[in-house]
Amino acid sequence: MIPADILLYVFVFVTVGFSIYIVFSNNVLNAAFALLGTLLGVAALYVFAGADFIALTQIVIYVGGTLVLIMFGIMISRRVYGNEALKIPLRYPYISAGAVILVFIILVLGIIRTNFAALDWVVQARETDQVVVDSTVQTIGKNLMTTYLLPFEVAAVLLLIALIGAAYIAAGKVRQE
Repeated sequence: MIPADILLYVFVFVTVGFSIYIVFSNNVLNAAFALLGTLLGVAALYVFAGADFIALTQIVIYVGGTLVLIMFGIMISRRVYGNEALKIPLRYPYISAGAVILVFIILVLGIIRTNFAALDWVVQARETDQVVVDSTVQTIGKNLMTTYLLPFEVAAVLLLIALIGAAYIAAGKVRQE
């Protein structure tokens, strides 16, 4: 077993561990932090799969955008004050654990039964003897900063507006009397 394989298994173990913690956590804020670890672990797995752009997108969109928005929503919500309000009672823990184990078994069986060597892109890569070694992130970055700069900036402003709107909605209206 080479060190890259050991590192892959460490990332898989960390990702699954954080995911299990999310399922069984009673505290919403702690679950959000565990979601951060899970999303970063999945991004690391994307890197191992050779999908560097998807890994970068995972980090920028889900970790940098969505998760931060969730945490802001939890922290500034007026309905959530004190540690007791953050805790959610765990209902039906055995049914939840059974569902998680069932989904895990289905995923493992799907991975075991999949013939990865017969996938089209793997067969094509073997036939042409081409190995993709160049990063797609550099090409996409150049295109975003040159050809597609205006749509990129419009999307950034739109996300900022969505963030401000979500913060406003989460904060609630201030009563003026």
